[in-house]
Formats: sequence, structure tokens, C-alpha cells
Amino acid sequence: MRCPVDGSQLTPHHYEAQIEVDVCPVCKGIWLDKGELEKLQEVVELDHFEAQPVLDAPGKRPPGPIDCPKCETTMTERPYGYGILVEVDLCPEGCGMWLDRGELQILERAFESARRQVEVDERGLWSSLKALLRDL
Repeated sequence: MRCPVDGSQLTPHHYEAQIEVDVCPVCKGIWLDKGELEKLQEVVELDHFEAQPVLDAPGKRPPGPIDCPKCETTMTERPYGYGILVEVDLCPEGCGMWLDRGELQILERAFESARRQVEVDERGLWSSLKALLRDL
């Protein structure tokens, strides 16, 4: 597959949990096949939240739409998630998504932040429930 931004050959790279993503060696963008972002979201192999700040600022590319590296359909740029300042390019045919340089790291941090908040909320709920049961 070719990079939708600069036309370079994408190279396979094993990310977390041996999930293979395709990376552009020039612009450092990443192609994720359908379902791979969800798999990465579930994996807790590396602690991105405690890692150093993202060294690669999100990539800048020429304005305008890009084409899916699989089916060559023009992709749609959309904000991902709530309150996350990342715009991903989605293939309307469902092939996958393109993330510019640094965007995957931003998403990983957001996933881990949300996961930690759920853990804190669950601990607080459990503590409240135990206290309520003690008072009965």
C-alpha cells in the first residue's frame, strides 16, 4: 500500500500486542485496518499515559482530502471521540483509518486516561457500597 499523503510505500510495523499497523517512513502517518484501533484501545501492554510527552507533534499535511490506500476512495475527515482534538481520516467503504504523525499517541493517552477514570470511579463506587453495607 502507498501512503495517502506522500505516496511512499507503507511498511508493516508491530505495535502493541503484535497488532500490525502500516507506517509511512516519510511522514510517519499510520494506516489502521478496520477494527485495529479498537484492538489497540483494549490493550494495556504499554503505559502511554506515564510515557514522555508526545515528541512528534501531530503531522501537518497539505489541505484537502486524501484517498484510502486500500480502495482509493476519498476518505472523510472526522473528529475522533469526545473532547479529543484528533481528526482521523475514515474510509467510507470501511477499509480503515489514517492517522497523521503523533495522532495515535494522542489517542492512546486519551484511552488510558478514560480507563483510569473508570477505575477510579469503580473504586469509589465499591468503597461507597461497602460503607453503606457496614451501616446496615
